[in-house]
Amino acid sequence: MKKILAFVLAITIAFLVQSFFLFEENPATTKIKRFWNKELADFKLEFIKLKAEFEKDGKVSENRFKSLRKKYKRSETLIAYYFPNHEKALNGAPLNSVYTDVIVADVEPPTGMQLIEEMLFAEDEINIEETNEEITFATEVTHQLVLDASSFYIDDRSVFEACRQEILRISTLGLSGFDSPVFGNTLPEVKVALNGTFEILSNYFDYANSLKSSQPKLLEELFKDADEYLTRNTDFESFNRAFFIKEFLDPIFASILQLHLDCQIETIDLVSPNPQKVNYFAKSLFASDLLDPYAYNKVGREKENEKLAAIGKLMFFDPMLSSNNKRACASCHNPKIAFTDGLKTSYNFDKSGFIKRNAPTIINASTQDAFFWDGRSENLNDQVDHVALNKDEFRTSFGDILIKLRENKNYISLFEEAYKRQIKPSELGIGDIKTALSQYMKTLVSYNSPFDKYMRGEIAEIDQSIIDGFNTFMGKAACGTCHFPPTFYGLVPPKFEDSEFEVLGVANTSENKVWDDDLGRFDIFPRVNHYRGSFKTPTIRNIALTAPYMHNGEYSTLEDVVNFYNNGGGVGHGFNIPWQTLPSDSLFLTEYEKSTLIKFMEALTDTTGMTSIPKSLPEFEEVTLNNRKVGGEY
Repeated sequence: MKKILAFVLAITIAFLVQSFFLFEENPATTKIKRFWNKELADFKLEFIKLKAEFEKDGKVSENRFKSLRKKYKRSETLIAYYFPNHEKALNGAPLNSVYTDVIVADVEPPTGMQLIEEMLFAEDEINIEETNEEITFATEVTHQLVLDASSFYIDDRSVFEACRQEILRISTLGLSGFDSPVFGNTLPEVKVALNGTFEILSNYFDYANSLKSSQPKLLEELFKDADEYLTRNTDFESFNRAFFIKEFLDPIFASILQLHLDCQIETIDLVSPNPQKVNYFAKSLFASDLLDPYAYNKVGREKENEKLAAIGKLMFFDPMLSSNNKRACASCHNPKIAFTDGLKTSYNFDKSGFIKRNAPTIINASTQDAFFWDGRSENLNDQVDHVALNKDEFRTSFGDILIKLRENKNYISLFEEAYKRQIKPSELGIGDIKTALSQYMKTLVSYNSPFDKYMRGEIAEIDQSIIDGFNTFMGKAACGTCHFPPTFYGLVPPKFEDSEFEVLGVANTSENKVWDDDLGRFDIFPRVNHYRGSFKTPTIRNIALTAPYMHNGEYSTLEDVVNFYNNGGGVGHGFNIPWQTLPSDSLFLTEYEKSTLIKFMEALTDTTGMTSIPKSLPEFEEVTLNNRKVGGEY
């Protein structure tokens, strides 16, 4: 018995010793932890100084506030990755957040530095009590962050992930001024954030050099050149964001990945079987595979099937899915015009009128997490329900659709080929239809526009007006603070997890005289008042093909759209919308800036390989059903 106990004790001690070494932070992570603890302590001290200054004078100097922001940016890489809740509390957008489920919607008011920046510097008169409350709360969060980080274990894999995530954040949010709402103190903060990221990464350079990696030298050069460029180019409006991303941030993003691999450190795919929304192995912000559609949808990669996608394509153009066999998905989503229909709002079921809203493109729909203008569906598969069962669209039932499908021997044969087995008609369910349609829609990927190719270095030159337009889009015009690259819709980077809904104050005609009475997302969540007139931010990819614009289709040209934004949205046109999320003051865009904005948006056109339609549809034994028109009658 003693021998058994001794053996068990020895095994236990060995396990504990092994565990200690497995979880012991190595020299690199130890240095990173030391750096992080110091920077967080300094950040906390800056908040204490700011709080003391406010309590003494009832105001805060611009330099004090900017010093606080820069200190935060020094360790933003690690804060945002390891403590996203603290990050949101400290640096979230100054807008209400809404957490929804099938029963309730909880509204969480904004907190943190962006809100404090507006309270201190955007208003004519400071509300002492409310501002002090916000500063006190943020100071307490900072104190808790310091405590949490002091005992937090970090590992090599996550450090690299954090650094790449930060480069994405800088490329998409940092350069646009997203988190500096009053001062637009973007470029100095980007400089600090890059320096902090480099300091973290440099702890792996000696090890990488010992493995003959070329990445340490390359990264030193890239970070140094990026820093020098930021030193020379300090004007927010004239800053060449396209050049900075293409020449510095994208190469840094790719090089960090290669350094990770050269150091032979495990990657996320070896740790988690679940698909990640951001493909860790993508090498560019504008890579066509940056986002993984299987992380956004219920149907897993095991269902990926070219033959199933081909069935989905047939079904997309088959009006069999509607009760009158005259309406198909392609009725409102015509591939010739980037899967829209060219109408202000689409025809209703029997063509006796029109439905409520404009038909959006479905290109790149497979990497969205909210569907329809009001976001009432959160899944690519399940959005089919809202079309099939809607009395103004397909006006049918799944039972009726399945009856037709199961009577069609040609469709059954196609499913047998896709599934590589014999199928009884009764085995086919609505899930097979949804999966086939979603597999087809996953093929509708548009990341090969002229602008994408230029940014990836696949073409050497592009018209200067397009570059100027992108820089205005991401800078002075502030378009990029809602239409985030690279999707250019409201999917928020760098994690690309949540879609934004905005209240723009769109009018009922392009003359901008009367606010449109469509309540948008408020119809789905009627207890959330600031959702009145709120709509999902759509993509501007292929926008040159998808006129007319806005949820009601009332703006027929891109010039109309640009002018609406330039004048401050609905409030800028005199509408009383206190909860408008779009800034209401003029952008003061020049005619050249307006024209280049449009040139840039036109350069996002790409429908390559997506415009073909089936020549015929699977026939039924019931001859009357074989009069179906490919793509529907209207």
